[in-house]
Amino acid sequence: MNEMQDLFEIEKKFSGYEKNIAISIFAYYFFIFAFGRYRSLQEFFFAVLTIAVLMIDYYIGKKKYWNRRYIIRICKQIVLFTASVAMVYNIGIYLSVTIMTLVYVAVVVQYFFIFDILENYYRISAVIEITLPLTLVTFTYYMMASKSNFEVFLVLTFIITWVIIITSDLKVISEITNKLLNEMFRRERIAINSHKEYENLKLYQAKLVHANEQLSIQKFQMEQLNKKINNRNRQMDLQYKILKHITGALDIEKLIEFIVSEIIDNIKVDLCIICVSKHDENEENSFHNIKYSTAANLHDDTIDKFSEYIQSEKYEDFAGKCIVDNNIEPGEYPFLTGSRINSILIYPINISENIKGVIAVGDCIARYFTDTNKDFYKGIVEQIILAVNNASMYRMMQEMATKDPLTSIFNRRHFNAIFPKYVEEVSKNNQPLTLILFDIDKFKNVNDQYGHLFGDEVIKLCGMIGGKTAEENGGVAVRYGGEEFVLVFPDKNVDKVYGIVEKMHKEIKEYEFTFEGKPVFINVSIGIASYPETCTDLGELLNRADLAMYHSKNTGRGRITIDSPKSRGEE
Repeated sequence: MNEMQDLFEIEKKFSGYEKNIAISIFAYYFFIFAFGRYRSLQEFFFAVLTIAVLMIDYYIGKKKYWNRRYIIRICKQIVLFTASVAMVYNIGIYLSVTIMTLVYVAVVVQYFFIFDILENYYRISAVIEITLPLTLVTFTYYMMASKSNFEVFLVLTFIITWVIIITSDLKVISEITNKLLNEMFRRERIAINSHKEYENLKLYQAKLVHANEQLSIQKFQMEQLNKKINNRNRQMDLQYKILKHITGALDIEKLIEFIVSEIIDNIKVDLCIICVSKHDENEENSFHNIKYSTAANLHDDTIDKFSEYIQSEKYEDFAGKCIVDNNIEPGEYPFLTGSRINSILIYPINISENIKGVIAVGDCIARYFTDTNKDFYKGIVEQIILAVNNASMYRMMQEMATKDPLTSIFNRRHFNAIFPKYVEEVSKNNQPLTLILFDIDKFKNVNDQYGHLFGDEVIKLCGMIGGKTAEENGGVAVRYGGEEFVLVFPDKNVDKVYGIVEKMHKEIKEYEFTFEGKPVFINVSIGIASYPETCTDLGELLNRADLAMYHSKNTGRGRITIDSPKSRGEE
């Protein structure tokens, strides 16, 4: 936009203000007229004339004075002449004169934008156009009113003073404006130089910022690398500790408890669960170990819900695979409901067909697990498998050394090892100890008639029923010889044991074997000896039970005999 266009835009805005002045004057005189406070119709005439002139200027201003400077000057001169006439001819009506004076002053201000008052020619032109309307109207009014020479002199003096004031003010304003422009130009030159220096400084600063960013990136990378190294060191240290425990650990549950605690404390995750099935196929439940930080916000039923989860069909779908979920959706894992865990890793522990488990690790941080984490927990799983296999092998060797392979109850060697402990405990606490010795009747005939495989089945049945009887009543079952069995019942006298033995005897003799489609039944002879009730010498207790059993055999077999002088042949 050029200088002329700027002028027309400014004057358009001024014409808008003149419309507001016209509306204000109209409102003022309307209220005066409505309340009957006017003095003459002349006052209203000049007011209406002024309003009309202002509105005409507003209308032409909307058209941007048709892009002509002289039209602006003509419009402003008409407004000034109208305001001058209204002031002069309303002398004595002070408020009306004041209003018209304000209109005159408002237009005078606009002249400062029409002319370049820094130049003498335009400044003189502005003075003439500003003072001419009021001067002509005032002088004409006093000349036509036939005033005295003194009054005419006063008017001339006023006009001259008015011109001098306007001229002086414009000169002062032009000088101040000139100084301001010079100062502005000076500052502009300084600003240009400063801008160049600023651009150089900005470029230098950008280089510093870039260098600082690179250093920050390198620092972050170093911190991340250091964090990874420290984490890896902690992982290696933990694996070493677990390996040390494995070499001497035969209690799997204690080993798992150690692993869980170390993972929480050293790896700094918020949740760790390890669940491994027990070794015995007859035991349905699994033992678990769980630990979590206070940040996890888990509930007390987490273990139960986790057990349900790993036994669900959904778990079977991914059994054998490592599952990593770094952005857990609400409700996706029932055992984590209400917790703050956002990342979880689930790694199955597949040891054998009958022994399996799972490790689950969680953290409140989203996207926590990486390939490195997976490798670490894979190593943990392999160590757990190694520990379980070691314990299983030890358990198998121990069972081979202490249990009879055919009946799975204790063998005679183990009985000889543990019986002295029972004797010592009974002597120390003065408690009863009862022994039962039973033998399969006519077992040689069973082998000869039905074969040794059938005989093995008979022995297995007696061992199974004897073992169950002992286990249910706090005792120990032993295969003492080929077809002989011993049951030991600590802290039980003859009365308590006799009923137990009767039930066992009934179950054995009522069991129906089948050979070549025909039913076969067997029977056993039983002897009972009890310390101190029937035998006061613990060293003789087994011998007394043996004598009682043979008394059963000698008196018809399939009987229960309690140790007594009669069974010993002392009567």
